[in-house]
Amino acid sequence: MAKILSGKEVAEALKQQLTEEVKQLQQKGHMPSLKIIIAGEKPDSVAYIKGALKKCEEIGIKGSVIQLPEKITQTELINKIKELNSDPDTHGILIMRPLPSHLSEDQIKYHIDPQKDVDCFSPINVAKITAG
Repeated sequence: MAKILSGKEVAEALKQQLTEEVKQLQQKGHMPSLKIIIAGEKPDSVAYIKGALKKCEEIGIKGSVIQLPEKITQTELINKIKELNSDPDTHGILIMRPLPSHLSEDQIKYHIDPQKDVDCFSPINVAKITAG
């Protein structure tokens, strides 16, 4: 007999599992932190970010937004990513896409630390997904 898989049930189970894992980390003195980078202010991205921050709060993760100007240069954005890569208090990085048209995602994606890349933006993480 076929069983219908409910996305809502799966999401709730994941949320409960993550909440427990975060509590265990906090008991060991670690506060998981997600940094969301956005260049410019696209209304759909702003709405997505609000939802992501709400989920972070529900799970117990410290979520914050790094609002960058839309006209940021490629070098400035890469430098910000490198800064977060080396920050021991930043555990996850999410780069909102699409990026402004003058920025090259094909170049920027190589600069995010795969261990902090929560959105599989890094080619290393994309390869891991395709490899199974």
